[in-house]
Amino acid sequence: MYLIRMVFLCVFVISVESKCTTTYITNCDKISDVPRFGTKSWENLIISPDACSKTGVGNLDEVLEPNFFGNAKNIEELYIVGKLTGVEPNSFKGLTQLTYIKLYKNQIKVIPQDAFSNLLKRVKIDLQHNSIENIVHGSFGNSIIRHINLSHNKLRNIQLDNVNLPSLEEFSAKENDISYVAAGAFHENLEYLNLAHNSIAQFEKGVLEPLKNLKELVLSHNRFKGIALTYGLPSLETLDLSHNEIVAVHDKTFHQFHDLKNLKLNHNYITYLSYNVFPIGNNIRSLHLHYNAIMQIQEPVGKILQRLEEITFSGNPWACPCLQMIATYISERNISQPDCDRNYFTVGKSAVCVVTGDDCTGAEELTKEAFENFQNSLNTDLCKYFNLPIFYPNLTMSNQAAQVFVRFFLIITLMTILSVSARSAHFEEASEVNSEPDGPQANIVENGLTPLQLDLLAQRISELNQIPPIPVAWERLVRNPEVKRQRRYQKCYFNPISCFRK
Repeated sequence: MYLIRMVFLCVFVISVESKCTTTYITNCDKISDVPRFGTKSWENLIISPDACSKTGVGNLDEVLEPNFFGNAKNIEELYIVGKLTGVEPNSFKGLTQLTYIKLYKNQIKVIPQDAFSNLLKRVKIDLQHNSIENIVHGSFGNSIIRHINLSHNKLRNIQLDNVNLPSLEEFSAKENDISYVAAGAFHENLEYLNLAHNSIAQFEKGVLEPLKNLKELVLSHNRFKGIALTYGLPSLETLDLSHNEIVAVHDKTFHQFHDLKNLKLNHNYITYLSYNVFPIGNNIRSLHLHYNAIMQIQEPVGKILQRLEEITFSGNPWACPCLQMIATYISERNISQPDCDRNYFTVGKSAVCVVTGDDCTGAEELTKEAFENFQNSLNTDLCKYFNLPIFYPNLTMSNQAAQVFVRFFLIITLMTILSVSARSAHFEEASEVNSEPDGPQANIVENGLTPLQLDLLAQRISELNQIPPIPVAWERLVRNPEVKRQRRYQKCYFNPISCFRK
């Protein structure tokens, strides 16, 4: 929406006598222009560097003062980009129609008392990409604020009553350096809380326990080492604890999370998951367990997760018989896996299990040596990046669209290479005659691709268009060391440890 408004501004600017211009929105170059030229007709205001100039650079040297907006009392949406070093108390006083404030990429360090007070509409406040270190008590007094985004700042803690607002529904403070959150920091009406990418290792009991209406909690990329909850969040549907340092999930942890549907525990160090973690009759639909240290899951876990629809479990050092058991369970229950998780077991780039014996006994123990060998075998996390689904013929609509796009891109690339390589007879006669180079560079054409690479490119296009493959390119591909390595991994499918000792 912001970019669309910028396009309107750059194409249809109607100049007025001030430095502010008005079309669909009003744009001012300087903060100081607003109190001088502001009128009641302003509804959408942007204060930013010259949006139509590629060289426009903002000067971060201005401050919003009390009663700053003067006659411009009907502003509904306000954007200030790359201009501010501070906001003073009551800066937005009198803006009775304000519903959206975005103070983006400024250098605000402190939110003072009454900075956002007395805003009577349901307001959304976006303060991303500043340098905010402190929120003073009473910064949002007597205001109806439904959303606050403090991501990408320099907060180290969230103190009592800083953002404890009855009207607040969504709060995000990801990408800060928060290590402490005080009990009572959030109001029970909060529905969405995102504290990802911080330094939180634990919560006091009174931080989450009062949040009876919380539906989504994102705590990924922190420093939690375990989960042991004695209380529940009755409305919680999504919990993201991925990318932490969790070793253990204690029994009965989720017994009071009756509405929990989506649970992300991937990229931790979990070694064991008891069937008693989840209550009987739970609503878990999606469970992400990939990239942990799990060797086996007790059979009753599967019986407890009766409503499970999706699971990920790649990147774990499964005991090979136990991996067979969970694969059978998934197949029989028709539980889905994301393509990236399924591809992990077919591409042959990483070991998939550890040889322990003929049967899954439930007593398998992961030795340090086996885990280190397994970790050394892991290649790229397929679920971290988008991958063209070439391993499965039954593609979803979105995957088909992606394949069409890649097919088109490869065709255009090949046409470009051929057009660059082609030379007319007239051009050849006019060009300097160079002797062909000797040595390794003799196999490189001017576009930087070797004949092998060109053959493989044509091979890939023929595959995507279901044209018979090119034998020469395939023979060269088979001799490629990377392909040989992958084929060896596939042969070692159920013997990864010996495979990677060779």
